[in-house]
Amino acid sequence: MDRGTRTGQDAASRMGRLSSSRSNTEYLRHTDVLNDNVEHHAEEEKEGKMFPKVRQLIDRAELEELEKNWRKRNTNVRGKPAGCYRGESLYNLMIMQSGTGRTFSSARSIVKEGIMKESFRRQTTSFAVKLAFAGTAAGAMVYIMRQQRRMTFKGKTVVIAGASRGLGLELARGFAKEGAHVVLLARNQSKLADVARELESTGASISMLGCDVTKQDEVQLSMASIIRELTTIDVLVNNAGTIQVGPVEHMSLDDFADAMAVHFWGPLYLMREVIPHMKRQGHGRIVNIASIGGKVAPPHLVPYAASKFALVGLSEGMRTELAKDGIYVTTVCPGLMRTGSHLNAFFKGQHKKEFALFSMANALLSTSSDRAARQIIEACRYGSSENIITAPAKLLRLIKGLYPPLVIEALSLVGRLLPGPDGPEGNRLKRGWESQSMIAPSLLTRPADRAASGNKEEPQPAVTS
Repeated sequence: MDRGTRTGQDAASRMGRLSSSRSNTEYLRHTDVLNDNVEHHAEEEKEGKMFPKVRQLIDRAELEELEKNWRKRNTNVRGKPAGCYRGESLYNLMIMQSGTGRTFSSARSIVKEGIMKESFRRQTTSFAVKLAFAGTAAGAMVYIMRQQRRMTFKGKTVVIAGASRGLGLELARGFAKEGAHVVLLARNQSKLADVARELESTGASISMLGCDVTKQDEVQLSMASIIRELTTIDVLVNNAGTIQVGPVEHMSLDDFADAMAVHFWGPLYLMREVIPHMKRQGHGRIVNIASIGGKVAPPHLVPYAASKFALVGLSEGMRTELAKDGIYVTTVCPGLMRTGSHLNAFFKGQHKKEFALFSMANALLSTSSDRAARQIIEACRYGSSENIITAPAKLLRLIKGLYPPLVIEALSLVGRLLPGPDGPEGNRLKRGWESQSMIAPSLLTRPADRAASGNKEEPQPAVTS
C-alpha cells in the first residue's frame, strides 16, 4: 500500500471519529485537528511525497464527511436536510474557494463562521419559543384564576359609601341592575331617600342609612345594623370623596385633615368593621375608589393627592394581607369623570379661573360616569387588584412608571402656568357653583355640566366658615 493511500485512510479514520461528535462545539474542536492534517499534507506535498491529485481526493473526502456530519445534525422536523449556507454544500464551497486560489483552511474558516452563526440563530429561536410558551402558560393561569374568582351579584349584599350622588349613584344603579341588594350610605338622608325611590321604582332591593364615614362611632353603628338585619355583607365600596382645588399657599391644615378624614380614615373605619365579618363567611370584595391623583400628584390638588396616595397604599396593603382569606381588595384609580361633581368641588385662590380650568378639563379629558361605573363593577366581579380608568390616566401612569422625573418636571411646568395665589380672599373656600364666570359654564364645559342633573349633583349649600 503506497503512502498516498495510507494518508487517505488516515483522513477517513479521522473523519469517522469526527462524525461521532454530538455538538457544534465538539465539531469545531475536531475541525482544528482536521486543519492540522491539511497542513501535514501540505508539508508532504512540498517534499514530493504526495501527488496533488491524491491531495485533492483527500480534501474532497474530508469535506464530504464534514457535509454529511453537518447535515446529520441539521435536519428539519420532516427529516429533510435543513441545508447550510444558502444551499451550498461544503464540497462546493471548497471548489469555489479553490477556484479563487484559496486554500482548504480558508474554506474551513468560512464554514466555522457559518456554524457559529447558525448555532446562534437556533439558540435565539429556541429562546423565543420558550418565552412564547411561558407567556401563554402565564396568560392561561391568569385566565383560570380570574374565572374562579368571578362573582355573580344577584342576591348579594353590596354596601356603597357616598351613594347619594355622582359616581356612587352610578354604582348603585349598576349593582341594582345586577340583582344585588344595595345598601346606600351617605350623610344627606334626604338625598338618600331620593336615590332609594329612584332605584326601587326599577324593582331593585334597596336599604339606606345615614352615616358620616369620617366618624368612627357612626360607622360602627351602621355596619352593626346592616349585619344584624341582612346577616351578610358581600361587597363594600368606599366611594365617599371630597376635593379642594387651588394653590398650596391657600391650603390650610384643616384642608389636609378633611381630605384625609374622607379618603383615608373613612375607608379604614369601614374596612375594620367589615373585614372580620367577611373572614367568618369566607369571602368578600372591597372596592376602594382612589384616583390617578393617588399615583401622580398634579399641581393645585395637593391635599386631594396626598390623601389619595394614602388610600392607594392602604388599599394595596390590604389586598396583600387579605387575599389568603378569600377577600379581594380592588384599588380603582380613575382619571377625570363626567359626574357633575365639579359644581360642588371646593376652590381656593383665584376662584373663577380655578373653576373654569377644572371644568374644561373635566369636560374634555374625561369619561362618562356610567362607563366608569361599569368598569368598576367588572373589576369587582373578578376581584382585580387594580383598575385604571381613562386612556390619559393609563398613559400618565405608564410614563410615570418608566421615567418619573419626566412626569414630575412636566407637571412642574404646568404648575407655573396655573393661576397664582390671590391674597386673603384666596383663603376662602368656595364651591364650584359659587365660582362661575363667562367661561364656566359655557360651550367648553357643557359635557360636564350636563352630567350634573342626571347624577343628582345639584348645588350643595355654600361654605359658611
